[in-house]
Amino acid sequence: MKELKIWNNFTDLKESGIFEIEEYFGYVYFVEYGKYLKIGCTKNPLERLRTLSSNAKLYHDVVLGRIYITPMHTNYPENERILHRHFALRRKDNSELFSISIEEAIGSIAEIPLSFLDESAEKEERHKKIIEGIIKYISQSKCKENMLVKTSDFGCILAIILDLLSEIVELYEEINNLTDDVLNCIDTEIPDEIFNQIMSLGNNVHTLNEKERSKLHELFGV
Repeated sequence: MKELKIWNNFTDLKESGIFEIEEYFGYVYFVEYGKYLKIGCTKNPLERLRTLSSNAKLYHDVVLGRIYITPMHTNYPENERILHRHFALRRKDNSELFSISIEEAIGSIAEIPLSFLDESAEKEERHKKIIEGIIKYISQSKCKENMLVKTSDFGCILAIILDLLSEIVELYEEINNLTDDVLNCIDTEIPDEIFNQIMSLGNNVHTLNEKERSKLHELFGV
């Protein structure tokens, strides 16, 4: 595990924090949130903490305090769940806020203990098998009468899907840009699981080029 580093606040993190963003990898973070500690996970710590800092101030008049972020690892969602279970009796309602100190949370890493794994090769292999299974299913279904899907075509289909889903990211950004009066009527506390999915889409959005648009026309006749 890397040398322990606790940032004093989000400004400190923003100025000195450098975090890699890689497919399959993410982080677990602890952040002081008023009298509570928030335990969450994310693929992009700076972006996640930036959103939390803004929402905390706007909706709860809270300034984020000290922050700790674990090493990058692939089993970060599992580690978040383990920590939530470990501190379940000190959890505030159904939130990700806990009545514990950041020191206690950090100490729990060795106490549980948590493991920080690199399962990227295994995850990539599983994803390839899923893609192959989808292609096989399509090729054996009624769809084969209307189109032929080859492995090389699947990248195009995936790009099309991501291109459409990018609108979700744009909509989320528009919500954040709404006036305070409107925002006060909206619950913008987005759970980390949903936030991570949105940011993952945003990081992987692919704009279609002419070749891909041509392939789309060839496959679907549109």
